[in-house]
Amino acid sequence: MLAQNIIIYLCTQIGGITLIALIITIVLMLILASVTVNVTLDGGIFGYARKANLKTELAELQEILTKKQIMTDNAITDGEINTLLGIESKYNDSLEIENGELVYIKEKWSNEDLQVLEELGIYKSSFDEYKENEETIYYIANEKTLERYEGLTNVGTLENFRDLVNNGNFTYEKAILIEDIKLNEGKYSKNSSGMIEFTEDALKWSPIGTTTEQFTKIFDGDGHTISRNLY
Repeated sequence: MLAQNIIIYLCTQIGGITLIALIITIVLMLILASVTVNVTLDGGIFGYARKANLKTELAELQEILTKKQIMTDNAITDGEINTLLGIESKYNDSLEIENGELVYIKEKWSNEDLQVLEELGIYKSSFDEYKENEETIYYIANEKTLERYEGLTNVGTLENFRDLVNNGNFTYEKAILIEDIKLNEGKYSKNSSGMIEFTEDALKWSPIGTTTEQFTKIFDGDGHTISRNLY
């Protein structure tokens, strides 16, 4: 439409299309056509093709993960895709396996890609979720899994949570239990009389809350349990 208007304008101003005017018009039409084609392809054909390809590749990864879990009796829990699935995936640095499911590392994906991921039921990693809530929520995990959250200040053990409360340093709005906590697991046994005996390295538990410092915020168990023996 713009090119046609230019032609009409030149005709009315010059009285006819001169050779120079014709050349200018053709150049302008080519430029406009190029812009139109690029926009259409990048946002349309190419965009849809890329999304379709992404969906296919991620669905294949999910299928491999499911088969691997079946073959290993659901032994897969957390870690890198390539290590746990025994493959070489280009998504190894942008996806990972968490609790037997694929999760994404947010900083590695565009907003358009995130829509595709969530359509497939692939959600953000716990690290990203906890990072977003670093100032308001404290997450309680097992000591052996803390390495996964290295660099976060709002993830710790039940003992860490207790010490924050008892020292008057708990500044969060709530605490959430994100795993089943098993205190003194493997650090006790029963003697011949049936009495429990703890090992020397067993955790000697102190209560949460003191005469001067009390926990007055929200504690969310989120369906998890705290078990084994308190000493």
